[in-house]
Amino acid sequence: MEVVIWGATPLGEYLAKNMVHGGADVKPSAFVDNNPEVQNTWIETIPIISYGELKRRDLKETTILLAVKSARNIFRILGQLEKIQMANIGVVKAKVMFSGMLVDPYEKKGEVVWSKFRGKAYRIVPRIEVNLIDACNLKCKGCTHFSSIYGQDSSYPVEDYKKDLLQLRKVGHLLRLRLLGGEPFLLENLDKYIMIAREIFPETDIEVVTNGLLIPDIERQIFSALKSGDVSVVISPYPPTLKRKGKIMERLNQYGVIWHFDGEEITRFARSLTLEGGHNPEVSSANCLSAACTFLRKGKLYKCPYEGLINDFNAYYGLEKTDDSGVSVYQDKNILYRKIVDYALKPVSRCKYCKEEPEYFYWSVKANPALADWLCEDKASIDDNKVVSTTNE
Repeated sequence: MEVVIWGATPLGEYLAKNMVHGGADVKPSAFVDNNPEVQNTWIETIPIISYGELKRRDLKETTILLAVKSARNIFRILGQLEKIQMANIGVVKAKVMFSGMLVDPYEKKGEVVWSKFRGKAYRIVPRIEVNLIDACNLKCKGCTHFSSIYGQDSSYPVEDYKKDLLQLRKVGHLLRLRLLGGEPFLLENLDKYIMIAREIFPETDIEVVTNGLLIPDIERQIFSALKSGDVSVVISPYPPTLKRKGKIMERLNQYGVIWHFDGEEITRFARSLTLEGGHNPEVSSANCLSAACTFLRKGKLYKCPYEGLINDFNAYYGLEKTDDSGVSVYQDKNILYRKIVDYALKPVSRCKYCKEEPEYFYWSVKANPALADWLCEDKASIDDNKVVSTTNE
């Protein structure tokens, strides 16, 4: 049985070198990628082919492993693969690369979430994000989660959080759960949130996303929950964070927690928010850094944090409340799954309030935020082509 990797990505390259079965190395026969710029090239000795070329092959005994992280891309690729008969289709967990894991492409061992495995079909939910607390200790200017307008009393009630996750478990196999803020490590009972998530989603790739500044000083029980729950820590490399990088790494390593810094130093942010609803939602959604970041809040799912948090933002600045949006998690699981797919692939009404091309500005801290911090100007304040993104993928 051959293995094909979909995604000429760093994760795909890692996977090609770290697949094993029965004590022996497994090498892929090809990479597949929808990007025409990389098709008909090679990664070492492995060819990169197109979807059209893949379809021309006999795939009845083939396993396809998706080495992509974007929910939008995962749904698009799974849609393409539905038209082809093959043995197994799986999505590789993002954590395998930075945790040094080996992947067995022929067994159900946890490194892969299977959409199809040995004749059985499964429903995948690629990614859900949830703010455990809206407040943050860093207070970045123009934060996409509006964190600097919230106080310490903005945590997700534990019982509500548990009930909402239990509802989501009915929808399908959740590939990736990102526990965000604000700043999650502001919560003294963060360990409780972590263990609830792991109990409900025993096979999901769970991440705590943080600016990392509080890690050297947090309590031991939180590290224990991260370790025992097999939960990764994803650190956003802000300038103040990098000044404490040594202490952060030392503390995480002390307790054997899996961690990684997400990209290079963050020096710029993006904004697209406007007060006028006259923008092209298709274009805005296609260019959005937060597109397909399906966001859980107060028993509802939203396309992105902007959509889920905008009414709090409007109330803070005395603006008119927008129409109620989002979709309740307390409804038929098939309807909810269809909505999750739509969120990844299509714009929502809120998208017309976002500029078609995001504007970029230099990262800074601002404790007393002004409305203008989030709104687009007539002209981008710095060169759009020299942007380092935040933690969005």
